[in-house]
Amino acid sequence: MKKRLLSLLLSVIMVLSLMPAVFAAEYDDVSGHWAEEAIDRWSDYGIILGYDGSFNPDGSLTRGQLAALVARLLNLPKATDAGFADTDGHWAEDVINRCAAAGIMKGDGVKARPDDTITREESIVMLARALGIKPVEKADLSNFADHNKVADWAEGYIAAMNDAGLISGISGNIAPDSNINRASAVSLLHRTITTYVNEPGTTVEATGKGIVLVATGNVIITGKAENVLIAQGAEGGTVVLDDVSAGSVTVQASDVVVFVGEDTTVVDIDVAIQASDVTVKVDEDAAVGTVTTDAAGTTVEGDGTVINVQVGKTAADTTVNTNGSKVENDSYDDVTVGTGTVESGSAGTSNGEGKEPTPEKPVTPDTPSTPDTPTHTHAIASYISNNNGTHIGYCSCGVAYALTLDCEYGSDEVCDRCGYNSHVHNYTYVSLENGKHNKVCTCGTTVEDCDGDTCTKCGYITGAVAKIGTTYDATLQDAI
Repeated sequence: MKKRLLSLLLSVIMVLSLMPAVFAAEYDDVSGHWAEEAIDRWSDYGIILGYDGSFNPDGSLTRGQLAALVARLLNLPKATDAGFADTDGHWAEDVINRCAAAGIMKGDGVKARPDDTITREESIVMLARALGIKPVEKADLSNFADHNKVADWAEGYIAAMNDAGLISGISGNIAPDSNINRASAVSLLHRTITTYVNEPGTTVEATGKGIVLVATGNVIITGKAENVLIAQGAEGGTVVLDDVSAGSVTVQASDVVVFVGEDTTVVDIDVAIQASDVTVKVDEDAAVGTVTTDAAGTTVEGDGTVINVQVGKTAADTTVNTNGSKVENDSYDDVTVGTGTVESGSAGTSNGEGKEPTPEKPVTPDTPSTPDTPTHTHAIASYISNNNGTHIGYCSCGVAYALTLDCEYGSDEVCDRCGYNSHVHNYTYVSLENGKHNKVCTCGTTVEDCDGDTCTKCGYITGAVAKIGTTYDATLQDAI
């Protein structure tokens, strides 16, 4: 039965219509360049784009341009307005919103600075987040001469990328404040991602090195892989691991089925917090070491071997129906295991879909091990924004003590606790009578160009002559 299911999945994927092929652009300025191979490869995938026949490999890269590259790379879905004060109407507004929703681009909390050239440390952090590389908690960058110049928020990611052998520095330096050019950014992708899939219905063989990045659903992976990243672009699809030996599989896509097929072994499967409603299905002839989930709605099932299932604090509505899996529940909800549950803060062993789990010793004892030691009383010590007018309150011991608290705003519309900016832009436009107008909001005023011969925002008519502050009749083409 299980082999018939795998055969059916493989058949469905193989008969899917393929997307039109994308071919490498013929740039007039990359022949003989040190990054020519990388530029040709990622142009072939449609991830990087030149302009007017040129790529400008040694040119600078802006924050908006890197956001566009990452959004195409991961096939990120549309997202709501991230609320940055400087992206409304900008050409990169859409891709910045997508990267912000995915937790890849965070700006300074107010601005995204899309036209600023991006530094090496900013680009490394963005790419690490995009590729699911977690920061090192106690970063050691002492092997770089300029390690003391690295920003605190970048240290953990740079250390993780360095430990993975993905960056090597420049003459013994990180050069965190130096700008990264277009060729260097593409070269970093080229070294890091050894196998890339962005067309549904594709079967690829992993080479055993680097990252296998899956940016679409309904694909088959075979071979040997160090790391597999199932990106947001795979949402709603199926990813089959068929006769694969893999170190880690990271799932960032929601509503995706990860089918661990026949003769496949995976050390770890990590379901990221943003990946809701993921199903990990393990064939009877497959084995997984540990499934870790921080996402809501995760299901682990199948007749194969799953040794451990670790359920994080944010992983509500988790279900485990495998047989013989140790389930450690650190979430605030009970985990459904077979016909029973493993309660919050407890552990148990699953016995299959139709049976009760076997309870084990609680992860956190109900009483202190030393009777004379007083129990800890939670108190909120810090806050992290949910980016929706609420925030989570954390105790000094690390526990999320209060899950949903309303933000507390001061006179500047910024929460005094978590720093969330609730301001909603409400623009009016005042013509400057010269092809430009003031874009006015209560939070400030900027100057921008009119959008045509007759501006749809301020009403200015090109060629009309009038004093500042007058209005225009677009029909008569005369100043009133």
